[in-house]
Amino acid sequence: ASPPSAFARDGVADPTPQLTAYRTWGSFTPAGAAAQGEWRSVPIVRPTRGYWQIEVAGYLGQPGLSLELVSHTTGMVLATVVPAQLLRESWRAAYARAPGTSAVLVARDASAIRWFAFSAPVEMGPLSYWAWRLATCGRLAALSAGGGAILFFIGLFWLPGLNKPVPVINPDHG
Repeated sequence: ASPPSAFARDGVADPTPQLTAYRTWGSFTPAGAAAQGEWRSVPIVRPTRGYWQIEVAGYLGQPGLSLELVSHTTGMVLATVVPAQLLRESWRAAYARAPGTSAVLVARDASAIRWFAFSAPVEMGPLSYWAWRLATCGRLAALSAGGGAILFFIGLFWLPGLNKPVPVINPDHG
């Protein structure tokens, strides 16, 4: 009997929700997180100039777990998909620059105690990606704008007072 695949369709640990809008694979199988191995997609031959959005969950980024875009022709790693934070039993989008050449998505699990899951990549145009980045930085942009406005008004009202002549007291005319 052949060993079970390390990645199963919708293979996530409870209580991770299933993503019904995406096709997903995960290394949490009926054997739990113990399954180890590699999963490769068919070649994705749509070169684009934008980004790929990939939903990820689990412990991707921890030792022994990786998700990479690999050149279909040369085998070189074109991008490594890593979430900004450890996700555990929740999903979050990760982004990779679209490779511009045919590529294969390669998932590896060499950990007997950790798992991760991922979705098929969704193409995102460059303007959509940068609009999303700007929207996610909304608080930072608002704080920057607010801080800039405060500095502007300080400069407008307080700094002109620094340019006024300062009276000099002549010690001879006490």
